[in-house]
Amino acid sequence: MSEPKRKRSDGLETIDRIVSFATVELDEVGPVQFNVIRVLENAGVSRSSVYHHFHNREGLIAAVEVQRLLDQLTVTNKTTREFVSQAESAEAILGAIETVLRIAGSEDGKQNRRRRIASMAAAQTIPVLAESIADTQIRGDEYMAGTLQIAVDKGLIAPTEPLLGIAQWVGSLALGRATVDLATDVGGDEQWLSATMFSLRALLNPLK
Repeated sequence: MSEPKRKRSDGLETIDRIVSFATVELDEVGPVQFNVIRVLENAGVSRSSVYHHFHNREGLIAAVEVQRLLDQLTVTNKTTREFVSQAESAEAILGAIETVLRIAGSEDGKQNRRRRIASMAAAQTIPVLAESIADTQIRGDEYMAGTLQIAVDKGLIAPTEPLLGIAQWVGSLALGRATVDLATDVGGDEQWLSATMFSLRALLNPLK
């Protein structure tokens, strides 16, 4: 087993190390055969460290899922900025967003939202998860606001609300859509999609 190469210098290196090795374990054997003792041995940390930070086996697995979701959010934000930086019209941006939202209506998208809800629930009782989610969400919202500013500077949009507020609203769409998932079949959320695109268009106020 190769050792994950992740280090932090802010006093959270132990937490980061545990999650790294837990990720390897989960990838190799899955949640059913996930073995905390094996994670401890490979990471070279004490059992007390795991239970202090994550409470139990399920909490550690939840921490891995949280990290995966946060990594996914980071990639999405960077990809969005690259696209906006190259876009020549607001309509191109809105069209791309609608395409992404349609794809996210798939069964895989639903599963991803369920995992996110589960991670948020776990974070209510595990402080280290709550802190990680909050930190990433704050930085992600600020990053998205910066991406929208690029579109403003290019003369593509004239937002009707503060950029940070719009970014926070966009970030909340996934959780809101999870409630729609419960009441509709795959692809049955056309009304939600229509309302979302109408709202986004009103907020961004495309100029060209």
